[in-house]
Amino acid sequence: MIPSRFHVATIRPITTRTLTRRARTASGRLTASIALLAALAAPGPAGAAFLNITSLTPGDKTQGQLSGIIDGVAVTGSVVSGPMRSGFGAIGALYNNSTIDGASKQYGFASSYSPTQALGDQIGYSTYPSSAHTQIELTFAAPIVDLVFHIANLDGTTLDFAPQGLTQADLSIVASNGNLSFATGPVVQGGETQYFPRDADPIDAKSGYGSIALAGTFDSLIFDFGLSTGDGGSFQISGNAANATPVPETPALLALGITALEVVRSRWRGRRGPSL
Repeated sequence: MIPSRFHVATIRPITTRTLTRRARTASGRLTASIALLAALAAPGPAGAAFLNITSLTPGDKTQGQLSGIIDGVAVTGSVVSGPMRSGFGAIGALYNNSTIDGASKQYGFASSYSPTQALGDQIGYSTYPSSAHTQIELTFAAPIVDLVFHIANLDGTTLDFAPQGLTQADLSIVASNGNLSFATGPVVQGGETQYFPRDADPIDAKSGYGSIALAGTFDSLIFDFGLSTGDGGSFQISGNAANATPVPETPALLALGITALEVVRSRWRGRRGPSL
């Protein structure tokens, strides 16, 4: 007689049904892991990056300077030429002020802009009444594509891309509040003169608000504010680095590791045999 404190292990036979169920379970886990990996590794739509301004000196051609980053690419800018008192706006919260702390809602309204950013920076501008153009140049440390120029409160002047060598065929107004249009050639004009709050939805504003897509690859962007009766507003740009290198996503690598572990564990169980 076997003492009660001893127990004899019972070997349960493994039936064909059990083996099939285990195989299906392991196969299902493996399939799910592979599906997760495929979903995470698949490239998604490219998101547009807006200019993040790191420093800005307000002023006209004697002072106006800025620097920043767009999609990892360094950007510098300056007021190249123009009448006195025409150039980058002072830092502040007015419609024609510059913002470098990411607090502006100006370009977050889908009613008038595409793409949008909920909060971000903006470059304020002012043009003094004059027949002389105010020219601004932005220079990129590496090529930029999918470039979109966003403008706010365009009315008493025009936006001219001819200095860049662009034609109207290279430009497309992809979003607006209905008050942006082409004057002649690559010249964009706004609506009626109106002082509209900076962080309000411009859909009902009388001035021109909107986004203009520029075809091509850009190492720099030169544009003019044209003949002015006196104007002020702001602008921004968005785009992507032309030579961006995709980086493997951490979740995708994790899913790959899970898949490998599942395969190893399934094989180990098969070699170990039935549990006692």
